[in-house]
Amino acid sequence: MIKRIIKKALLLYAFKNVRTNNLDASIHVGKYTFFRARDKSLIDLAENVVINNYVSLYADDDGIIEIGKGVFIGDYSTLRATRTIISVGANSMIAQGVKLISTNHNYKSKAMLIHEQDIDLDKIGIVIGEDCWLAAGSVILPGVTLGKGVVVGANAVVTKNVPDYAVVVGVPAKVIAYRK
Repeated sequence: MIKRIIKKALLLYAFKNVRTNNLDASIHVGKYTFFRARDKSLIDLAENVVINNYVSLYADDDGIIEIGKGVFIGDYSTLRATRTIISVGANSMIAQGVKLISTNHNYKSKAMLIHEQDIDLDKIGIVIGEDCWLAAGSVILPGVTLGKGVVVGANAVVTKNVPDYAVVVGVPAKVIAYRK
């Protein structure tokens, strides 16, 4: 199984830090998928995970990405955990082109260049509850927790926590309904 995953992935940096709970055919990794887990960082995949083509998973500076059982990640999606955790609950669906970015640059000091400032530690990490659907092109920003069963509309930008079974759309995302 490991050889098959490596053959399908375009680049696999520090594969020793990509952990699976079940190394068998239950994990599907599409073509040109990129995993990077440097140093003490970790990407943890549960069983029955499907990661489609051109997906990028970055765990940097002790970052952790946890993908729960039965999760689907669509083409061209990006998950980036830097010094924090991205956790995706079981049976969630992440459609095409979704971005989960767990940290932001600090930019508050005009006396320093932005790239010289550390990350903003006010809001960090992302938690996606079980049975969520993140529609195509949606963006989940640092510090956000999505409750169980949340639906995020296409191209929505989620900047705040979302309660269980809420449906959110827009920029910034706002609750428009609840699943019944």
